[in-house]
Amino acid sequence: MINKRIFLIPVLFLLTMFYSCSDSPSSIGNNLLSPDYVNVNKIDSYQDSIGQSSSDYKTQVQLSDSPRLLVGKFNNVVASTLMRFAIFLPDSLKQAVLGSTLNILSARVDLVKEYNIGTSTGSLNYTVHFVHNTWTALYNADSLSLLDYDPADISSNKSSIDSLYSFELDNQTISSWLNAASDTSVKTNNGIYIKPDTTGADRIVGFDAYNVNAIGLPTLTIVVSESGNVDTLKYISLPDVSILTGDKPVLPSGDIAVQAGLAVDARVKFDLSFLQKGAIVNKAQFTVYLDSSATKTGDTYTNSIVAYFAKDSSDTAYDTTSGIILNRDGNTFTGNIARFIQSIASGYHDNNGFILAAGGQNIAVDLFALKGSDAAETSLRPRLVIIYTGK
Repeated sequence: MINKRIFLIPVLFLLTMFYSCSDSPSSIGNNLLSPDYVNVNKIDSYQDSIGQSSSDYKTQVQLSDSPRLLVGKFNNVVASTLMRFAIFLPDSLKQAVLGSTLNILSARVDLVKEYNIGTSTGSLNYTVHFVHNTWTALYNADSLSLLDYDPADISSNKSSIDSLYSFELDNQTISSWLNAASDTSVKTNNGIYIKPDTTGADRIVGFDAYNVNAIGLPTLTIVVSESGNVDTLKYISLPDVSILTGDKPVLPSGDIAVQAGLAVDARVKFDLSFLQKGAIVNKAQFTVYLDSSATKTGDTYTNSIVAYFAKDSSDTAYDTTSGIILNRDGNTFTGNIARFIQSIASGYHDNNGFILAAGGQNIAVDLFALKGSDAAETSLRPRLVIIYTGK
């Protein structure tokens, strides 16, 4: 009898629990449990019908803050450099300059190489020119037509030993700069223009520019004498800037270009009409494939591409603060662009696609050739895999 009572108690407890669980949950519980809100979807542009398009276009990047100065010609790019040396003199030397008792013995410019693209064995052929007009570090390819410089080459004794490139400047140029530093009423120092010989070796060399982290700043060393005393004067370039000109690179059919410096960016857009407003994007993996045979990089380069959210349908309008790095693995660049897709799904932005730019956009001219939306081999076209939760 005692054993039967012990058995009935847990049975009654289980029956009570069963009837309690069979009651309908609250309205809040219904919403949480509704399959409309817990449906996890996966869309793969390789397997599902998602339209896509891609293109590339030439744009303009600001090189005033670049840590490099570029000189030379490589494929589609011609790189030249403007630099002005910040010359100042103590009062004693100013008086010697004004009294014509200061003798210029030599003047040499030293540049430290940090980068090379193209042939590494051919000489870097260039000329150096006296600049007549004022300019700023904001000069770019559009400003080049405004530059007024003397056609004569004022450099001599050009040399390159390991990473040190040097040339000498004529005394007339140095004399004009010392006079400008001694008497503000005379013509100011507008620096020099280093222009590549485009018929020479197909290469561009990058040198340290003026910046606080540079090891080898562009340096002007002037040796002078006055009353038998020899002085060595050293000055750094401030400001300096590279000017890059050229057309978009010619690539195989179906490729799109991403090139630093010049610069060339690409736009990729997928049809996202399948995303219902309010969908929660958990992940959006974007992959682009490299055409290694058409890609050209220097001896050192930034091995990544940055994706930016396109503000509107124009080529150059994108949010510079929205960058997502696409890291390279073999012949692919991949990154999670979920916040781009989420912004579109939430209705905050229209779908204008996204922009691809070189990771080291202001320091080199490296070219990444990417397989575009019209690539003959469909498995190499840009790929987007989205995992999202929606109704």
